[in-house]
Amino acid sequence: MQLTGKAITVALAIACATPALSEPLNLTRDEMLATAHNALEAGAARQALAFVDAVLKVDPEDIAALVLKSRALRDLGRFDEAQVAAQTAWALSDDDGARYASAMALAQALSSDGSRTMAQVWLRRAHEVARSDAERALAVRGHQYVKARNPWSYTFSFGASPNSNLNNGSSADVLWIGNLPFTPVVYSGYTAQVSAGVSYRFSGANGTETHLGAQLFARINWFDADSLAVLEGNSNPNDSQHDYDYVQALATLRHVRPIGATTLELSANAGRTWYGWEYFADVVNLGAEWRMPFGEGDQIALFAKGRGQFFADPGDAPVYSGEAGARLRHDFSWGDRIEVTLAATGAMSDDAQREYLGGRGRVDYDLGQPLLGADLSFGLGAAYRDYPVSAFDPAGRQDWLLTASVEAALPDAAYMGFMPLISAEFERNLSNVPAFQSQALRFGLGIKSQF
Repeated sequence: MQLTGKAITVALAIACATPALSEPLNLTRDEMLATAHNALEAGAARQALAFVDAVLKVDPEDIAALVLKSRALRDLGRFDEAQVAAQTAWALSDDDGARYASAMALAQALSSDGSRTMAQVWLRRAHEVARSDAERALAVRGHQYVKARNPWSYTFSFGASPNSNLNNGSSADVLWIGNLPFTPVVYSGYTAQVSAGVSYRFSGANGTETHLGAQLFARINWFDADSLAVLEGNSNPNDSQHDYDYVQALATLRHVRPIGATTLELSANAGRTWYGWEYFADVVNLGAEWRMPFGEGDQIALFAKGRGQFFADPGDAPVYSGEAGARLRHDFSWGDRIEVTLAATGAMSDDAQREYLGGRGRVDYDLGQPLLGADLSFGLGAAYRDYPVSAFDPAGRQDWLLTASVEAALPDAAYMGFMPLISAEFERNLSNVPAFQSQALRFGLGIKSQF
């Protein structure tokens, strides 16, 4: 409740801390709040607090006074009290303007108290109730400011989609193994993917950063009715629709070091994977990337990655794979962005059938302006692998993997800065060995942050 017409008496000797002025003045509620606001802008938090306390004595539920009180208490270092005042204002708010002011004040108090993650949450709430582009932009700038100073970083993503090839089965009509014909089985159904991560940033001298964290990824499948019927007809009663589920848990380390106008990033992670909910392999990944400006606003990155897989089955030889390449990003003057990646790839192992040499390329294109209300991104990719040794062909095995994808983010349907993300991906593997020919079409629904 707000009282705008009633006069409030306050002693300027208290409010202004000026001993020469001891006569009380009669000010309206609006005049008191305007004076408190001006005092805050001038850095006189104690004077501002005296004015808003006088208003709150008349009306303890005055939302504007509570917001100003939160700001004054925050400037005085009384962060707990500042949070209580802002939370009270939020609880009393009955319109978006009051909610926005309350959320922004609470975010400021939380950030000053070191609770930067919760401050980011409240800045997202402020963004949700903002009434204008200017208010939304202010909330985004505040979120970016707090995020840059928050040593803790959290990531979460979720997606679900129909999947026409859950088991990566061959698309060939007939497979010949040992002069015997076999009909390949392709299971279809639905896939859900979830990933979550947390990391802590250690800041060093000259802008260096070291991030230590953990990541978890899970892909879970469910067969459709037709595939379940095929599965139930199998001779092995232990077969399950979750035999193709995949889980990975990693401990991560990342070091970022500015070198002049360029940036060097080194990364390492190690963990364990499960396939069909059974221990599958331990993995170690190493990476290095050197990013440098190229032209006006463009960037080129040189990268190298290595991966070691050490399988749970002692009869499976470890596989060491890697790639090295470059990525070029160009921003067009009209707002679109294109990114081109080229890399050489390869793998080594005591199991000769797992060794290969090859390469890959990918082009990603992002539209700078929404089209029909959607932020669109497109991708095309191709990868080639040459396996010199194959049990299926004395000439070895040669695979071409072709991919195409499109993503549409819907900013008009965003909530607290998170947008629905609709995706479609087509993948086809061409091989001289029919057992490795496959194709899949996937549609997905996920979420993406606007900022």
